[in-house]
Amino acid sequence: PDSDEEYSNQLKRAMEASLQDEKSSVQSTGRWESIPPLGIESFENAVESFMNAHGGFQKIESGAVICEGNNRFKKKSDTCGGENQERAQYGRITIEGFKRVIDKLEGRPSLLSDEKLYKQDSEKGTDGRDDTNDDDKVCNGDSDVRNPEGRKIKAFVDIGHGLGIQVMQVGLCLGVPSRGVELMRNRHMLAKELESDLKNVFSAQSFEKIELEMCDFTHGFLPNKITINKADNETSISQCRFSEYDSLKRNVALRRFLMCKDLSDDEQRHLVIFGNNFNGVFGTRAGKPDVPTLDQHLAEMFANMEVGGRIVTLEDLSPLFSRNSWFRRDKFMSGSHSVSWSDLMSVQIFCLTKLSNTWKCKDCGYEHNPVVDQYGKLHETCWCGNTERNTRGKRRKK
Repeated sequence: PDSDEEYSNQLKRAMEASLQDEKSSVQSTGRWESIPPLGIESFENAVESFMNAHGGFQKIESGAVICEGNNRFKKKSDTCGGENQERAQYGRITIEGFKRVIDKLEGRPSLLSDEKLYKQDSEKGTDGRDDTNDDDKVCNGDSDVRNPEGRKIKAFVDIGHGLGIQVMQVGLCLGVPSRGVELMRNRHMLAKELESDLKNVFSAQSFEKIELEMCDFTHGFLPNKITINKADNETSISQCRFSEYDSLKRNVALRRFLMCKDLSDDEQRHLVIFGNNFNGVFGTRAGKPDVPTLDQHLAEMFANMEVGGRIVTLEDLSPLFSRNSWFRRDKFMSGSHSVSWSDLMSVQIFCLTKLSNTWKCKDCGYEHNPVVDQYGKLHETCWCGNTERNTRGKRRKK
């Protein structure tokens, strides 16, 4: 520079540009500038300390407080065929197991390579089943196995948060908005107690974007088009329970909460919804006659996400869609020590990523069919009348 004044001006402009870039970077990642993310070991130790002070994971999770919704089955004569659970089955994915899931979603290498995971699963039987099962054959080297595209998680929702561990794990260790809903009162109350305890261990400010609510998530995705005019804009999220809420009304506040509509567009595009629906606990096993299953509600949640949004489950939701050109399906293994019901079991993890708001008809070639209709319900029939079903995992009829 020709003078000290010119040099001073250039330095000032450079500093302003640097600060602006830093501010943009923080906003784009959705992370908190003032609170660094928590290390996974610190989080795990704090949770273990709380659990040990109350008798340990095994005692807590096998007790009546947590298991009150387990193994409540109706006989076939009561349910129009099959055995149905009446309430919410409990099962937890471990902190270690969920960290592997997060690493996969964000594109970080896992401690165990995929090759070792598949070898490990084939030796002891994936998902605890006999290793001659067709699903296991698919998992061990078939093209059906594919890791999801690595992308940052900028918001997280847990359907059936249980003890709230995954919600707090994502919120504290990734530093992003993280929320969950739970139907069972005692599980939710224990989750709130754990949250309160961790606030004393870590900064209470770290919990500002962590939200745990007790409600029935399905009320955010009722009703169908016949009852859409009864949508409720006033009922709070906490009032959305079986005995306190008219099931014919859609809870708009709950829907916005679950779909993170209060967050930025970028955060919604990087939203991950998680549902532990292992072994059919969100399927017909937990359903009632002529009522959509919880898996079907999850599928509708996914269809209403912004393009780029992802849903992660332990049972595949893709067969619930007639059309599959608008989303990407990935599957990988969790590895052992991933779930509370078995140390050795490695479970399948399914990840669906929304690619488009429209789908293309294979019959007539029309490309602008909407994924959901004006009421937020799945739209899967083309104007040409083609209703071809999704044939994933099935042979086409000649």
